[in-house]
Amino acid sequence: MGLAGVNGPERRLETYVRETLRLAAAGAHRPAAALGSAQLPKECLTRLGDLHREQAAPFLAALEELEVPNQQLTARLLAGVIDAARGALDAGVALDLVTERTLALGRFAALPQP
Repeated sequence: MGLAGVNGPERRLETYVRETLRLAAAGAHRPAAALGSAQLPKECLTRLGDLHREQAAPFLAALEELEVPNQQLTARLLAGVIDAARGALDAGVALDLVTERTLALGRFAALPQP
């Protein structure tokens, strides 16, 4: 996912979510999900983990740049929201609706703490 030309952490985060959900709606996540539940050798699982971390790096970097409180926890919770969004897409909910609600939750999570 190329985010190099996207300026600002907010835009990169939004682009990451939009592209992740667009790919999910196209079914691109299904092979990875199947591999994740397969009984693969440890070195294959390690490589899958490495690839996942590489793919998530722009997401994590944007959260860091935004100085989101509790970044690791927030990243984990937002990843859960994105995973739930994938499930909604698989259940037939429209991509535009899922994307906008997911982005709204992400923006809320990135707000400064009072």
